[in-house]
Amino acid sequence: LVSITPPIKSHANAVANRVAKAYRAGDVIIIFNSTDADSRQFFTGMQSVIKQAKETANVVSVSSLAQLNESMSLTGANYIISGTTDKGQLKSLVDNLTSKYLENYYAIHLFGHPLWDRYDFSMYDDFANLNPIITTESNLKPWSTAVKTFKEDYTSSFGINPSDASYKGYDAALYFGGLINKYGAGNMRDKLLVEPYSGIFSSYKFKHNESYGYVNEAVFFKLYRGGSFQL
Repeated sequence: LVSITPPIKSHANAVANRVAKAYRAGDVIIIFNSTDADSRQFFTGMQSVIKQAKETANVVSVSSLAQLNESMSLTGANYIISGTTDKGQLKSLVDNLTSKYLENYYAIHLFGHPLWDRYDFSMYDDFANLNPIITTESNLKPWSTAVKTFKEDYTSSFGINPSDASYKGYDAALYFGGLINKYGAGNMRDKLLVEPYSGIFSSYKFKHNESYGYVNEAVFFKLYRGGSFQL
């Protein structure tokens, strides 16, 4: 089994490794647990991944805004990770962090669930001051020559603009078709772990799991600026 779409675990691991790499003495990494299923799934094993990457990291797990506020540092950076996709819980979190920022200018770096890309945060005037970052499976850059060329060719052939699935399918065809052409179908399995790929929409960096097969670990980061999350 080959999963070309990175599972939520790949997104969580990417966040864990990024905050661990950024961590310096005096900082705090705060895992803000919420009750919704997406949050619980996002945080499974995250603290262990952070500690494996940075053993000295100060990691705190909280489940209320009061605990969050008590754990925040005025002298170091606050790396706050939330996996909630519940709009009510998300509003409470953002309002609270914005209040803390305006109150004492806390250094806040908010990491969220990849589904935040679907939400409209324009109602929060100071949201950008929280330095929000999310992960994404896509590295699609509409302004690039490769994407423009594909879009023109696709529209010319089919009379409609390509969807995300169109770009994704194109990358999959190029990568797996290329491996088969280069090595033969019978030898492709051994090459998945040693031949990464970066396409117009997707990238592939596979790891093998005995239970789940080949899992794509390639994810990207989007920063919130100009009113939206951007690569």
